[in-house]
Amino acid sequence: MANITESIQQAMQLKGIIGVAIVDIESGMCLGMATTQTEFDMELAAAGTTEVVKAELQLKELLQLANPVEDILITVDKQYHVIRVFQHQPALFMYAVLHRDTGSLPLARLEFRRLEREFVMNGQ
Repeated sequence: MANITESIQQAMQLKGIIGVAIVDIESGMCLGMATTQTEFDMELAAAGTTEVVKAELQLKELLQLANPVEDILITVDKQYHVIRVFQHQPALFMYAVLHRDTGSLPLARLEFRRLEREFVMNGQ
């Protein structure tokens, strides 16, 4: 089992990673984060991504989809933005940004799925 700090440290080992955050869906507050680029405002990006997660969860309800939202992917010119909604901690999600040229989206998704399964809140 891994807590917030350990999960972020493990995610930061991925090739091509720019940053990782674990975020509270309700408030948009980062519970923990790390970045390799000081000019990338991970906290602001994670807070903004919260609105994407809320919208996707609302759409799931409107469409009455039975399966849970697992990943949300946003691609921009030089980056992948990956959002992993935690299934056993539904108030949280992991947000990560990868370089498109050096990062591996399939490997990142596998790692984030593993980290989500092993994640526990501090004190649990």
